[in-house]
Amino acid sequence: MDEAEVAVSQAQVVSVDQVLRAATHLFEVGGASATSAGRALDRHWRNARTISSHNPAIYKARFLGYWAVHGEREPLPPDA
Repeated sequence: MDEAEVAVSQAQVVSVDQVLRAATHLFEVGGASATSAGRALDRHWRNARTISSHNPAIYKARFLGYWAVHGEREPLPPDA
């Protein structure tokens, strides 16, 4: 198992949640002006949602849990 893959998975599990929280707070503080076309601050929220939906953090968390317990990648199901 590549150490880099473990590190990237850990970063994704934490960062997607943090970016979504930060963007939500930004919208609460900035109001409608935070989503204005000139500022385009909503792109951060959209980018985080895109990353999380294309590569769900729940699967990364499962991968990390299996790796932590067994020290190896979880085997693929027989029908995969």
